[in-house]
Amino acid sequence: MRCTSLVASLILTASAAAQNTQRGKLLGTWNVEYERMIVHMHAEPTRLAEHGRMTLRAVGDSIFGELRIGDSTSTDLSALRGVAHNNTYALLIEDPAAEGLGIFFSAVGAAMDWLRESVHGIQPTVVRLDLVAKGDSLTGSRTATGGNSPAARISTVTGRRTAK
Repeated sequence: MRCTSLVASLILTASAAAQNTQRGKLLGTWNVEYERMIVHMHAEPTRLAEHGRMTLRAVGDSIFGELRIGDSTSTDLSALRGVAHNNTYALLIEDPAAEGLGIFFSAVGAAMDWLRESVHGIQPTVVRLDLVAKGDSLTGSRTATGGNSPAARISTVTGRRTAK
């Protein structure tokens, strides 16, 4: 009986914490653009100009949000997590959590990540956004480290607020 109530309280706490990130104070929505470089193992790097919509919410000094690359019907969605200090945001881009049948394939992805890192010595790619909001504009940098390239790939991020 105690085990059941403990599990139930853990589930309620986890769902409340997940809902809390969605209910935070809306900081704004921006149309953003930046250039990103894809480093290929045996070919020249490819540069892409990406456009998307970023939405940020504050919960205390933590920032949560999402970055949707492409138009509003695009499925290319990434989660954003980080911290805020005044109008400065330091964010990490994360892949969204697996849902549906993707939960089963996430174990395969974890195994491939382990092989990439342990066997081949390829570090995981970490993407960081350092942004400053001034009025309706957003400027800063996007830094990608790890992956096939030992050097950090830095690009400029610009954005214009669409809603507050």
